[in-house]
Amino acid sequence: MTAYLQAPAEGLWKDGGETDRDDIVVFEIMTPKVDVSDWQRRRSDLERRFRQDKIVVRYSKITLL
Repeated sequence: MTAYLQAPAEGLWKDGGETDRDDIVVFEIMTPKVDVSDWQRRRSDLERRFRQDKIVVRYSKITLL
């Protein structure tokens, strides 16, 4: 796992007439197999733990050269 804690990333969104800002942290996990249903459960748990409306879990298949 790699954590990108100091990436210059932030999220901006409008809620009514005001713009809200949030810092974004990216965690990257490389694994030979992905259990999609397990990650769906983990996402829900992480949203509750970190009090987030939505946490994005992204899955990309890669080929090592």
